[in-house]
Amino acid sequence: MLCRRRLQRLRSCNKVVVFVVVALFVGVFLAYRTLNSQDARASPRSSLPSMGKRKPRYQAAPQRHKLFNPETRLKVMTHLRQQLNSGLKVSGVKEVLTLLYPATWKSASDPDGVAIVLKDKMLELNLHSPMSCKEINAFQIQGSIGSSNRKYIERLEDPQNSYSSDDGDRDRERKRRKLLAIKSQANDVQTKIACMKQIYNADFCGPMGNYLLMREIFLLRFLQHPNLISLLGYCLRGDHISMDLRQKGLVMVMEAGSPLTMGTVASLQWSLRVKLALDVAYLMEYLQSSPLGNVALPRVQLKDFVLVEHKTLKLTDLDEAELSEKACYRSSECVLQGSDVGVECQIGHCKGLNQKINLRVIGTNVLDPLLRQAPPEDRTDVGDLLDRIHHLDISPSDLVNYLESLVKKYPETEEDEDSEGYHRLKEKVNRRFEDRLSIKDDIQREEEDEDEDEEDEEDEGINDNNIAGRGKPGAAHGEEENPQPDNYLRLDSSNFPGQYDYPCTDSRVLWGCVMTFDTLTAAMEHCNSDSSCKSFVVFSSTPEHESKMTVVFKSKNSGSPHSNLGTTLFVKKKAFPSRDEQPLVNKGVKENEIAADVKLKVKDSEAVKVDPWAKVKEMQDCIKRSRAIQEDALRSREKRLMAHMGLKGKQEKDWQRAVRIRSIISYSNVKPLSGQGARGGSVLVYYNTSSAGHTVTRAKFMVEEGPTQNHVGFALVYHIDRLLGLYHTPPAVEGFMPSAVVDKFASNQTWQSTFGSLVHQDGTLRGLFVAPTPKVIKRSELVLEPLTEIVSEVKVFDRTQKVQLEYVLLWWLGHIGKPSDLHRGFKGHLIHVDADQGFQEPAVNYDGYFRHCQFPNVVYKMLMCFRCHQGNANKICYLGQEVVRRLTTAGLKLSDLHIQDVGEQDYPGLINGAASSTLQIVDKCIQDFGRETVLY
Repeated sequence: MLCRRRLQRLRSCNKVVVFVVVALFVGVFLAYRTLNSQDARASPRSSLPSMGKRKPRYQAAPQRHKLFNPETRLKVMTHLRQQLNSGLKVSGVKEVLTLLYPATWKSASDPDGVAIVLKDKMLELNLHSPMSCKEINAFQIQGSIGSSNRKYIERLEDPQNSYSSDDGDRDRERKRRKLLAIKSQANDVQTKIACMKQIYNADFCGPMGNYLLMREIFLLRFLQHPNLISLLGYCLRGDHISMDLRQKGLVMVMEAGSPLTMGTVASLQWSLRVKLALDVAYLMEYLQSSPLGNVALPRVQLKDFVLVEHKTLKLTDLDEAELSEKACYRSSECVLQGSDVGVECQIGHCKGLNQKINLRVIGTNVLDPLLRQAPPEDRTDVGDLLDRIHHLDISPSDLVNYLESLVKKYPETEEDEDSEGYHRLKEKVNRRFEDRLSIKDDIQREEEDEDEDEEDEEDEGINDNNIAGRGKPGAAHGEEENPQPDNYLRLDSSNFPGQYDYPCTDSRVLWGCVMTFDTLTAAMEHCNSDSSCKSFVVFSSTPEHESKMTVVFKSKNSGSPHSNLGTTLFVKKKAFPSRDEQPLVNKGVKENEIAADVKLKVKDSEAVKVDPWAKVKEMQDCIKRSRAIQEDALRSREKRLMAHMGLKGKQEKDWQRAVRIRSIISYSNVKPLSGQGARGGSVLVYYNTSSAGHTVTRAKFMVEEGPTQNHVGFALVYHIDRLLGLYHTPPAVEGFMPSAVVDKFASNQTWQSTFGSLVHQDGTLRGLFVAPTPKVIKRSELVLEPLTEIVSEVKVFDRTQKVQLEYVLLWWLGHIGKPSDLHRGFKGHLIHVDADQGFQEPAVNYDGYFRHCQFPNVVYKMLMCFRCHQGNANKICYLGQEVVRRLTTAGLKLSDLHIQDVGEQDYPGLINGAASSTLQIVDKCIQDFGRETVLY
């Protein structure tokens, strides 16, 4: 009986257990179905699968588009939601990104096939082109806007959007059309070199640059934002490169705009600059949480932004955008290079590092120029904002909030004033895209006028064919609005940036003489009436057409102008230096071709015009190419020097920038200069490091004017070093101590006696900041020995010998006065910490060290940019001039370098002479033993 009862109870328990288990399974199943159905909805809060080891968010980031056409900004989020609702697949986007971002160039597919695959993928993702390839082919290319070593950018006219202007002036009655720009692939040498470092196959690596343009097409089509340039159409039909539109493989059509330049920014009203800065902040906020995650723009420049309709600033280049954040194992790997700012390592990635990169790059290159020189009422607050940007301790959201509040401070009436400045820019762009036929007419008129004037001017030193006053129809026939002055030489696309500035009354800035004029004639009249004015720069390629122009007046008319698109340099012709008066004449080398090119070459009694600055531009282009090719080698040398100077992990440019912007709080170790007539000395200054992101704690400041030491001599040696890529001189940068700091320290008697006589009228103390010498830099032995004759057999140098040969080369080029047994360095790397003794020994000769027939390849290639021509290719003619130009551009004066029996004009000759002697030996070695044996 008892057993039966127990059995019944057991059966009852089993039924309960079975019921509970079944109910549990049913509950789990229903919950799963509920969650699955919710995920299937197009909810803006839904989370998508991982892609590339991170979780991209395809929903639109919450944007604060409160100002300036909020309806347009609302369309951004609506468009992204529509993309999701229309069936945009995560896997499809992941496939596209995997296709366009191969792990290595070695594993990359043929770009010709990738372009076809990308076209199909974008159609599947509903990212089709608004224009067909047939419609794009119907356009006519009207001319080049610009080009680089990666892309061609050309102008188009849309025949569907035209209208005729009727202002009563037949000369101005021209058909205007909607302005478009087309971007296509060029021969990308940089990407080819990067590819060949992984796989040495020129044919394979040649077309790899197409990947960058394909990335840009996809990103501009996928990422929709008011501050990204509008992609109006694209064509993907292979990797063919051609100047014929119908034969181009990759093509993208965009809206046209006016590129931002420093001159453009300087001409804008403050309120408009703030609005443009807000546009940039909106874009930064969007990139922080874009549909593709946190996007970084590590190499964006001011010129990458353009002004388009409705005063909107837009970014044009996305080919180098980085979509994934740095992989990591620990947070110590997530420190921004060159600073102490870092982020946390989360789920294998440095979360938020791309945001810091954008803040540093965009803040320095774009926001700083836009927000510089604020009006007095905003100067303190804007200065604090820029300081936070430089210290990388502000988020894009906070930046947007601040700039929105700043914009609201200005009443609507000021927009009318700003609009005038903007429309001037707009008209400037329109003129750049005008009918080519009218431009041809203008050029033809100029050529006819030049032919008439040529006979009369043949005997003069400079032909008036180069004189200002070109480009306007009818002006050559005496129209007053287009002057033809006889005392000015016109140099198109040229500038003296950072050179020869002087203060004047009514200037818009403190650093120079900058004014606004209505006509070119008014600018010339002002220069004629100002005894300090010897030349001036107009920020326009066609100043004759401008109704308002920004003009920067200069105090000199000699030197080597920079090539600078969008500017025009006017030099007073009657004061233009002759060959004998050229201050940079190389007395050590008779051939000074820069000065010779100013004259006309006469052959068969016919005057042949030569561009006086063609050699300068050619040299500058050669320097850029050489540095691009040797980029990795130069970066390695810089890294070694910074580590040995106690600045491991920092970049020199970041150190230089930190030295200039950081606040000096104290000093120590004042060392007055000794010697008869010596003034100044050196001092160790300490910086405020309380805020985040500091890259410098102290620096050595020197301002020396003595018989054996001089800070200008140090600067000359430094510029030779960096120009040739040697990196055997400590990091240095020209700068000044503010008047407030000088006044604070002047109470010390030692300080006052050392530097008091060198303080400028504005209260500042100008000199050179140098990285302090660390304790590990000690006296070292120079193991390399000079030879009297070239070796009969080359013995390959070891690492120490190579490093010391480069040290000796700089020792000679800089004519540094030091005992031959006094050298300092670390681990065989000798460093010229005593470069302030530069050019104290003009008579030294160290060419015996180069008879070993070993020479650094990076230096040899750079020297090729400075070779003489006209039968003197084994000599150097331009190196000294370029070094002096860099010195004067930085604000230092050769006149402050006092060396007995050496004049200001002799320094280029000393540099060129030593370099020529070295090059002759190296060329002889290459002739005897071959390049591969001699160059390392």
